[in-house]
Amino acid sequence: MAVIPVKLSDREIRKLDILVASGLFKSRNEAIRTMVSEGMKDRLRALLSEQIEGVSGLVDFMVKRTRRKKGSVRVISRITPSELIAEGRHRF
Repeated sequence: MAVIPVKLSDREIRKLDILVASGLFKSRNEAIRTMVSEGMKDRLRALLSEQIEGVSGLVDFMVKRTRRKKGSVRVISRITPSELIAEGRHRF
């Protein structure tokens, strides 16, 4: 784990102290670490949702991501990803 200095306003520090005093977090450090982690997850989800539209977009995204790594991916199907998903839904 790395240590990263962060500047916060007095108001933000007071809010952190309230969260710690209320028992939601054991320390300022835990509160900050949790909020940064959750904030990054939210931002990454938003970023991915902009890049991925629908099942076809998801498949294209996954293929592109995999091609950046060693090896290659071949997607072979007679039906579209949307049709494949819909077909699976009918089974339940």
